[in-house]
Amino acid sequence: MKFLNTKSLSGVTAMVATLALVLGLSACGSTPEEKAEHITDRISSKLDLNETQQALLQVLRDDALVAAKTMKENKTQMKTEFIELIGQQSIDENQLTQFMDQATLALTTNITGATPSFIAFHASLNDEQRNQIVNFMNKHNHHHDK
Repeated sequence: MKFLNTKSLSGVTAMVATLALVLGLSACGSTPEEKAEHITDRISSKLDLNETQQALLQVLRDDALVAAKTMKENKTQMKTEFIELIGQQSIDENQLTQFMDQATLALTTNITGATPSFIAFHASLNDEQRNQIVNFMNKHNHHHDK
């Protein structure tokens, strides 16, 4: 089975963290769009974003929503395929490898769609804003590690 190299894995991890930040840190709202709007408003407020940064964050939010929707659709299909695979009398290593490669490719493809907007938003941040994000993520990670 092909594994992601360290650089690719770091990129995927960063994008997953971004998607989680944009889509998953809020319990308010009933739709992904409402949650994303709440998160982008909070990010804009906490980081004191200027108009250009806010516009870039909106593009990132929209790209992340598209990626999340596609990943949700892929997740349903992957579950079905995995159940079919498990239901077989025996599983060939090549079948399992192919399934995992397809799942990894789907994840990477979806995340890659939001990469340009993530890079553009990140580039617009100043050092203080980036440090605020890093501190928040470290605090959030330590909170969940306990």
